Amino acid sequence: MEAEKLLGRSIFNLSGGEKQKVACASVSAAHPDVFVLDEPTSNLDMDAIESLRRTILLWKSRGKTVVIAEHRLHWLKDICNRVIYMSGGRISLDLPMNEFAALPPEKLRRLGLRPLSLTNLKNESPPAVPGDTLELHDFCCSYDGKKQALDMRSLFCIWKTEWPANSTRLTTAAVNG
Repeated sequence: MEAEKLLGRSIFNLSGGEKQKVACASVSAAHPDVFVLDEPTSNLDMDAIESLRRTILLWKSRGKTVVIAEHRLHWLKDICNRVIYMSGGRISLDLPMNEFAALPPEKLRRLGLRPLSLTNLKNESPPAVPGDTLELHDFCCSYDGKKQALDMRSLFCIWKTEWPANSTRLTTAAVNG
């Protein structure tokens, strides 16, 4: 389970990936036949995702069933047997992984799913800011003219941002803290 090195450490001082290892190890100790994981890669970096992948392969090698609800798909391509897509509480797609992997990228996008491969991802630069923009300087807001509810100066390391007209894009900097 790769969790041995975490023995004796406080759960409050562990990273997201380390907490995931502890969770997987503790559930494994109960020897269930079925594991259910809901968005298990949420907040995990690529190394932690690979560690989780190895854990799932271990469970599978022991004859366990693993059910995963997930939007990130790239790490599941080689370990998943079947893909079931649900929409509105109903199964709308049920395919073996090899058939699912053959779906065109446009179909995955329409379903709101991420790609099965990370090799063809576009590295898009933000568009040049056109003449019609909204500029915010020292932006703060409050509700009903009362106590300040949001002060970007204290939340983010930015004091100015620009939005192109007809856009919802916002580029932010690091959060203070």
